[in-house]
Amino acid sequence: MAPLNSPWGKVKECQPFGSNPEVFWVSSSSLGGVMMAQNIAHQLKISKYGKSFDDWICFEEDLEEPVAFLALALRNEVEYNRDTLRHALMKIKAWSPDFLDSLNFEDFGSCGKLVSIILEKERETNEQLNNELAMRKRRNQMIQERDPNLITSAVQIHVPTELKKYTRKFQNISEGVPELEQLRMIARECENYQEEPELLFLKGKISLVWTANDEAYLVRDHENKTLELLSDNNVVAKI
Repeated sequence: MAPLNSPWGKVKECQPFGSNPEVFWVSSSSLGGVMMAQNIAHQLKISKYGKSFDDWICFEEDLEEPVAFLALALRNEVEYNRDTLRHALMKIKAWSPDFLDSLNFEDFGSCGKLVSIILEKERETNEQLNNELAMRKRRNQMIQERDPNLITSAVQIHVPTELKKYTRKFQNISEGVPELEQLRMIARECENYQEEPELLFLKGKISLVWTANDEAYLVRDHENKTLELLSDNNVVAKI
């Protein structure tokens, strides 16, 4: 029989929660949640996560209710999808993290497999975020220390005239730019160049980079990253 009262007040609305006839979603004038027959909650081993009320174990919405939802979903007794599982897992990790630790998701078929995939993806995302924060912290420290190995800015170039233009633009380059003939000499030393009238093209993607100590370099095949180190690049020449 559906409950008439709840720990949140007199039941105003009541509907089945999944396929189990002894599990209901109820709402009162204030709050609501899942009310589950005590014997069902004991079978699912989730009684301690709810509140006992008469013959029911009650799981308040947004707090304990995600535990009841996941326990039923793992047994295919309530409809679920990736989004509802992700939302439930987020709530459970905030309010009842030990519940997840008590489960072996390999024992729960397709739903357990999907939960494992979601948790692994979140773990990888969190790891990437932590690595990103660590690199940003290291970069800021290297900037303060004016580390000569840290690349602070970069621009791709194609011809010496562009090199001269960008050097004028950035005031942290102390002296002038090598003249065209000097650049030709650099290219010859690299054995990777071709000449056209009044222009010089270095083969490959060439970039002009600046380091934290205000030095400039030509590097080949530079890629933008959170933490860019000169030692990780193929340096063509120092300007």
